[in-house]
Amino acid sequence: MSKRRPFSRVDRLQAELRKVVETFLAFECQIEELKNTTVTHINLTKDLSILKLYISHTEMHSDREILEFFGSIKGKLKNAIGKNIRMRKIPELQFQIDNQLKEAERIEQLINSIS
Repeated sequence: MSKRRPFSRVDRLQAELRKVVETFLAFECQIEELKNTTVTHINLTKDLSILKLYISHTEMHSDREILEFFGSIKGKLKNAIGKNIRMRKIPELQFQIDNQLKEAERIEQLINSIS
């Protein structure tokens, strides 16, 4: 009888990938504009081929500029993933701006304006 693990392989890999990405951004990334960004969550497809990183940032730069900055470090980030996690194939990285915080602030302002 085999023991079932409480989390799937995808869940475990997502946790490891998040650690690698956060470490890369904190210590290895040389682009100053990315120092004020946060990876709010990541999503790895079940076939392990695509890793979506959702990014939150301060208002110092536009969403387009932040995505361009991340696009410029894509290769270095994939290299860091390859060095730290044993995977047959490194997933394709896709970056998306996470607007949840902005939406929450907007909703809070609407609620406050009604009160």
